[in-house]
Amino acid sequence: MSLFFAAKKKVVTLTPAERGVLLTAETCVNAAGNFLLSMFVFPRKKENSLLMNDAPPGSFAVYHESGWINKETFLVWFKTFIEHSNPGPKQPVLLIINGHNSHTKSLELVNLARANNVVLLCYPPHTTQRLQPLDVSFMAPLSTFYEQETRKWLINHPGRCVTIY
Repeated sequence: MSLFFAAKKKVVTLTPAERGVLLTAETCVNAAGNFLLSMFVFPRKKENSLLMNDAPPGSFAVYHESGWINKETFLVWFKTFIEHSNPGPKQPVLLIINGHNSHTKSLELVNLARANNVVLLCYPPHTTQRLQPLDVSFMAPLSTFYEQETRKWLINHPGRCVTIY
């Protein structure tokens, strides 16, 4: 059985021009430490290809007014996960996800997982910061380093702001 961890991270940039703009990144890594794919949820109604300039290879974007992940956007990610993880009857895949309602309140997700040999293991809501390996070992340090680099950039570029572009 293959083992994958999925996590989402909300990236908030504290800059005067765009205070409160939210970008969600849905990431996935296997037990060997290899990243499978990332999906970025941009706070927009319409697609803008500029937003994915210099994005990691294999990553893709979806657009939702809030920038938050929801059932529909998670299903988009999950279908792509199935394509790339290659689960099968003799080699099912275990996907560990958090208990957010976008992951757990979808009968379509459960049926899709069953039909494609994906076993879903959901952590209870609001516990991933302590229990989920990807949140603890990768997402928390990523947030710290992102914040540090953002602050350095702002110091070196007075009068400018960090944007989602």
